[in-house]
Amino acid sequence: MTGFIFASKAFILGTFKNFAQISYLLYVALGGGVTADILIAVSLCIALSRSRTGLKKTESVINVMMMYTINTSLLTTICSGACFITYAVWPDALTFISIFYSLAKLYFNSLLATLNSRDILLEKLGDVVMWDLSTSSQSKSGDYSVEQLSEFEVREVR
Repeated sequence: MTGFIFASKAFILGTFKNFAQISYLLYVALGGGVTADILIAVSLCIALSRSRTGLKKTESVINVMMMYTINTSLLTTICSGACFITYAVWPDALTFISIFYSLAKLYFNSLLATLNSRDILLEKLGDVVMWDLSTSSQSKSGDYSVEQLSEFEVREVR
């Protein structure tokens, strides 16, 4: 949101010489990006570590997911931090803009890497057992009998 406010005020100012008047908005936007990257990476790692089951296959998948999270977040955090630092050190130069333009591409590449990794993670899991309970009915005692459960499907994930 701060980035939109900065862009609209910068457009009104017209020249780069007047950016010093609104530089606090850029600091907030860049600092917020660094903070958000760190918080997202830490939150995902905590959530993944809490979902450990003790099974070898799922532990392997969780470890790989944590590695992907840390690697993709680290790259975008370094780039956001570099943009923040270059603007703080050289506020009158346009050095930070070259880093800022590459930041959007890094976020998009991180998204694509995450989406592309799904197949690899599914291969690590191997066979998946799925139970379809949508058509089953529950007995009065609260237990499901074998006859009440629908057929289960074991499929190999490719």
